[in-house]
Amino acid sequence: MVDIQLDVKVDQFNEAMNQMARVLQGSATKRDIIRSEVRSILQKTVDEVKVSTENKIRLSVSTREWTTLNGQRLRIAGIGPTTKNGKTRDHRNKYPSAIWSSIQAQTQESIRKKIAAIGWGQRAWAELARSIGLTINAGRGNTAEIAGKDASTYVSSTQETTADSYTLSVRNAQNLQNWIGGRTAFFSAIAGRVGFFRQNLKHGVFQDLKTVAAKYPGIRVDSD
Repeated sequence: MVDIQLDVKVDQFNEAMNQMARVLQGSATKRDIIRSEVRSILQKTVDEVKVSTENKIRLSVSTREWTTLNGQRLRIAGIGPTTKNGKTRDHRNKYPSAIWSSIQAQTQESIRKKIAAIGWGQRAWAELARSIGLTINAGRGNTAEIAGKDASTYVSSTQETTADSYTLSVRNAQNLQNWIGGRTAFFSAIAGRVGFFRQNLKHGVFQDLKTVAAKYPGIRVDSD
């Protein structure tokens, strides 16, 4: 699907990178400039995507009304006692002990898997950075895991270097990003870096390499 808004922002980013490379020609390579800025974009994206918490997961599971056990859908109206209109009901009395124990065991395993997967959307961005040869802090994504799945399969990148140019293409096809705001976070991160460059250009930051180095610590600036 063509995303015109994102394409526009990417075009603006590419132009900003070309401008920065021209301004810093002889002081920093275009490759270093682009890679540093892309790292900043990916880090900001990871920081902004929605991530669940252990408390939210436990609350969600403990308040669900239905579960499925051995292919049978069972109404549990919440795990354990619930109170309504001042009266408390203990739903463990609703099913035989063996069935209720199985429900509890299944519920705990579900909680364990969901907690282990916290940050799975972040993990994909970290894998994208890794494919480029960059490192970012993915928060819970550093340890997120889902049995049988590999986050690196959702992402890809290509790099092309010539004597006077450097091209980097990235892709994140993880469907989960639609639910955790990944596209919006990436979109905003690109716009943020473009705006940062324009403000620095406007205020003459690039006239002083020491100031450039302070504003862009990811870029190695050679003042010789």
